[in-house]
Amino acid sequence: MLNLLLLVVPMLFGSPRDLNEHGNKLYNKKDYGGALEKYKSAQVKDPRLMIIDYNMGCARYKVDSLEYAMTLFTKIMASLESKELKEKACYNIGNTLFKSGNLELAIESYKQALRMNPDDKDAKINLEFAQKMLEQQKQQQKDKKDQDKQNQDKQNQDKKQNQQQKDQQNKQDKDKQKQQQEQQNQEEQKQNAQNILKSLEQDEKDAKQKSQQKNAKVGQIQILKDW
Repeated sequence: MLNLLLLVVPMLFGSPRDLNEHGNKLYNKKDYGGALEKYKSAQVKDPRLMIIDYNMGCARYKVDSLEYAMTLFTKIMASLESKELKEKACYNIGNTLFKSGNLELAIESYKQALRMNPDDKDAKINLEFAQKMLEQQKQQQKDKKDQDKQNQDKQNQDKKQNQQQKDQQNKQDKDKQKQQQEQQNQEEQKQNAQNILKSLEQDEKDAKQKSQQKNAKVGQIQILKDW
């Protein structure tokens, strides 16, 4: 929750206070762009008024110009302004950091604002809310990390199982190939042995045939008598 501040000076038409008041009215109507134009005009008339910087920072925050809002609130913190204005600027720095997603720094800003004003109820509420959000964020990050680890472990396990299956399949293929090669070698050896036996049988057959032919020729020889 952002609180606008009023200028405690006589209000004249077109004066910094008048322009600031017009800006505040537009801000409360949620016309943040129109409010910014009034604040800019007031700042031109008197750049020294930090209250206008503060209100402009609130309007910048509303239109999500967070970096510019941070610059304005930080400028107030570094100034010689009152403790009250600095505390409000510090509180809004916490809001800006929270909206930017930087919870840790937002928490530190709320703590600093409370050190400056322990009775700031908005700072207490926002501090507790930011702390809970940070705890949830850390828990979500832890859960995600655990889930990522589980997924990685599962991927590694699946990869290991796939490699084991692949190795087993390769071994089976090699064993099958080896068995087929052994069978082929046995068949070749058997065929070679059969060929050798056939060759021996043929040699024996040829030798027997030659022997028979030789005996037949001997029987046909006629012995002439010497009369």
